[in-house]
Amino acid sequence: MSYFLRAMSTKKYRLNLCAFLLIAGLYFVSVLAVPLAAQEPEVVGTVTAELIEVLSAAEVSPLGFGRFFIDGEGTGRIIVNALPSTYRTTTGSSVHLAMGGHEGPAIYEVRGYPESTLSITLPTPVQIAQIENPAHVMTVDTWTMYPSQSPTLNSDGKLTLYLGASLQVGTLADNPVGLYYGTYTLIFSYN
Repeated sequence: MSYFLRAMSTKKYRLNLCAFLLIAGLYFVSVLAVPLAAQEPEVVGTVTAELIEVLSAAEVSPLGFGRFFIDGEGTGRIIVNALPSTYRTTTGSSVHLAMGGHEGPAIYEVRGYPESTLSITLPTPVQIAQIENPAHVMTVDTWTMYPSQSPTLNSDGKLTLYLGASLQVGTLADNPVGLYYGTYTLIFSYN
C-alpha cells in the first residue's frame, strides 16, 4: 500500500492525471458545444374524398290557387299555405273562393345524400298570364315552404317539400275570366 501512495505522489503520475483530466474535459466540452442535429419529424398523412348522390327534385303536384271569382271592382289576394293539407284563404272583400279546380301547395320530392341539410332558394315574384290573352296577368309572390327551417333529407335520402304562395288578383278589367298559367324557378342545393 505504501508503494501505491508513493506512486500517487509522484510527479509523473500527477502529470499523467492532469493530462488525462484535461483531455477528458476538452472532449466533454467539445461534445456538449456541438449542437445535436434536430430531428425533423416525418408524418404520413391521409387524404379522403367521398362522392355522394346528386341532389334531385321532382314536382309531384303543381301549385294551384283553384277556382275563384271577383265580386265588384275591388282587388285582393288568394293565399295557399305551404302545408301538407290544402288550405287557402283570401284577403280583400272582392275575391271569393269557389269549389273545384286544382288548389293546393306545390309538392316536391327531393332526393339526395341521407341526412343532409339543404338550402332552398325560393322563387322571385312571377307573373301568370291568361291563356286566351297573355296581356292579362296576375302576380304570384310571398313564397313559403314547409318544412321551413333547415330542410333535411331523411335517413333514406328523401324529403317532401310543400311550397305555398300568394296570388295578387286585380279587377275584372285587369283579370278577365279565364285560365291563367305561368312558371317559376326553385333552386335546391346542399348546405
